Amino acid sequence: MRLIDNKICEIEIYNNDYKKIRNIINKKNNIAINIDKKDIKDSKKNIVKQYASWDIICACMDRLEDTVGYLNGFRLKYNQNQRQAFDFYELLNNIYVVINCIEELYKNFSSDSTDLKELKKRNSIFKEFDFDGGTDYDFFQYIRSLCAVHPIRTDKKNHKAYLGKSLVHSCPYVLWENDDEIKIIVYNSKRELHNNDLNIKIEYIEKFLNAWLEFSNVVIEKIVSYYDEVYVSLRSKKIKEEKDFEDYVEYLLYLRNENERRFNYSQEYIFDYYINVFNLKLTNICNKEKLEKYKNAIRLAMKYKSASIQLMQTEGFEYTGINNPKMVSDNSLFFELESPETFFTGFEKFGYNIAKMYNLMPDNSHSGFDEDWAREMLEEMKTLINKYVYFTNKEPNIETVILVTIAMYFANFEVNDSDLNKSIPKNNKYR
Repeated sequence: MRLIDNKICEIEIYNNDYKKIRNIINKKNNIAINIDKKDIKDSKKNIVKQYASWDIICACMDRLEDTVGYLNGFRLKYNQNQRQAFDFYELLNNIYVVINCIEELYKNFSSDSTDLKELKKRNSIFKEFDFDGGTDYDFFQYIRSLCAVHPIRTDKKNHKAYLGKSLVHSCPYVLWENDDEIKIIVYNSKRELHNNDLNIKIEYIEKFLNAWLEFSNVVIEKIVSYYDEVYVSLRSKKIKEEKDFEDYVEYLLYLRNENERRFNYSQEYIFDYYINVFNLKLTNICNKEKLEKYKNAIRLAMKYKSASIQLMQTEGFEYTGINNPKMVSDNSLFFELESPETFFTGFEKFGYNIAKMYNLMPDNSHSGFDEDWAREMLEEMKTLINKYVYFTNKEPNIETVILVTIAMYFANFEVNDSDLNKSIPKNNKYR
């Protein structure tokens, strides 16, 4: 805590590990999204409501970051002319938000409450106020109730350690005592008892806040441990094989769902493209042989993709199907066949044209004007495309995209060091 001009108290945050929580969660947020729902139970432990944990986790991440950011440098004692220390009430309530967020994050990623219980048992910061076995956590909850939440009636139900023989405590006002000390005026419920006003240094409140923020390290450990456990469980569950499906499109749909469940990035559009390839009805039989070879390459890519999904690995030939990738280590046949590289194929001159071609995709929201422009751009490539497939630029939209992609696929076999040329077997099943 800093004292500014000998009158203003400024809160300091010593530990910034809480900032790591969001990054740790988001690295594998596909798992966090699928955390089992937590149950809200009544007094008889019957389930009365359920809610999705992911919504709670997101709210905790946002509130935690914003509230700690607000409290770091939070200044108190701006207006000492008021009888009520409203800034102190605000401090208590915001610290409670921080505690609540950290506690909820811990509970959502851990079924073992040992570490949290140990934190709540600590009695080192407010030990001079320990009247009857209370802890730092208990005392904070007591003064928050007394000052900011239930100032008229703070009772023994939740704060027994601090009420003594009184049934309730009331707090008419809180005021600033010294430069860094707050005074809580306490009334009790019995005339024969003396009032026990509390003088608390802001330094103690700050230490309590930072103690909970230091617990962020434990929360991070629990998140990582939870993810590891889920990964082990998923890897141990054998995914289905192509032979388990009568229709290859059904197999692609299955892989798409498994991929989404196991990885934290969206690749549905690639699977959807391959599904369109296998559902394609050609307008010209001349392209049938090239289409079949391209389909065979997709089937080959899916064998590697299946292995990648099974063991949740994205690097290495056994998971990518790429021999000595040129650009990035996790490039794969799965990616390359949907969007073949264009370097030295002749298609590299038409990068803009190819980008506009995707306006023709069925899930695209572009206007008719955009589609017309895409056709104009493809007209400029027509001669090159026809080197590999029969193409009129009048085919249906999805067939147009697939035929151009097939053309780029075959163009790669003329480039010695292209990833596709190095990795696709050199036989007429694929070429």
